[in-house]
Parts: sequence; C-alpha cells; structure tokens
Amino acid sequence: MAQSKNLNMLLIDGTTENFINVKFEWHQYKATGINPKTNRQNTVRLIAKNELSAASILSEKGLLPPYTFTEEQFANPTDAQIDYALDLGIMISSDMNRYDVSNCISKILNYDVDADETLKIFAYYRNIYFSPYAGQQQLMEKIWENILPHEKIIFFFLAVYNFLYKKDEWDFDFPLAQEFLK
Repeated sequence: MAQSKNLNMLLIDGTTENFINVKFEWHQYKATGINPKTNRQNTVRLIAKNELSAASILSEKGLLPPYTFTEEQFANPTDAQIDYALDLGIMISSDMNRYDVSNCISKILNYDVDADETLKIFAYYRNIYFSPYAGQQQLMEKIWENILPHEKIIFFFLAVYNFLYKKDEWDFDFPLAQEFLK
C-alpha cells in the first residue's frame, strides 16, 4: 500500500504550507517584457509552473511589465538521444521531451537514483524546473544553482544530515534547519 507523505515546508514569507500529492506541472513559454535600460521589448524562453510564476521569473531577470506569454511545446528528443537511450536500456514513452530523455541518460551514466519526492517539492515550490525523470544528484545540483546564498548553507546542512542519518528531510521547516535561520 502506497503511503502519502505529510510534508510541511516553510515558505519564503515565513508561513508553513502542507504539501500532499503534489502534481508537478510545467509549461514552456516564449515571454516578453520591457528592458528598463533600453525601454525595448525583450523576448526570452523559460519554463515555469504557470504564467504567474513566469512573470516572477521575468521580474527576477529585471524585465518590466507588460508581459506577454505564448506557450510552446517542449522539444522532442533527437533520434540520436532515442537511439542512445535504447542502447542503455531506457524505456522511452511518447510523452517524454528532449530534457526528459537527457535526464534518463545522465541518471544511468552517473549511477544516480530517482529524485526524492520531498526534494522535488522543494524545487517545485521555488519554481526550479526539473524533469520528472531527474536523478537525486541532478536535482540537488539544479537546486544549488538556483537558491539564494543563505539558503545554500541550510541546503548543504540538510544534505549532510540526510546522508549521515539516512533521512529524507528537504524542507526549511525542519527543526535543525530553523536554527540556522535565527
């Protein structure tokens, strides 16, 4: 019988939210915003949970509203990727995109394991795109590249703690992690 985890995560605003059975849904957008230095429209491609998250990413990149979003399809895997993945024994499904197949290949070549559910929720809440096929190490590296410097201290602490004690704690609401926020 599958167990559902009761996951609590400390949010950026200091409140705590409970996550149960989170569905990870991502969209690829061609988005535009105004570059304040040139007062001209800039176009970027990005992956986000929804248009609100995409607007947040554009704002972090320094672009100003008004924003426009056009949803695009994720790129299909190349023939070379598919051939290589099949040679490695990876089952390819029709819903896999180029990034998914690449993650599967990397996971096999790096002897990685499936990413932990709590780590996925950690990344998803912070709007850090990951493939559902991402390995644990791949996702940890992706998170590391995208979190704030003070969060890196806590993240490193949690990684060491999880390794030493064979735990599965990836949220900043974890009591020991809270000591670092004080």
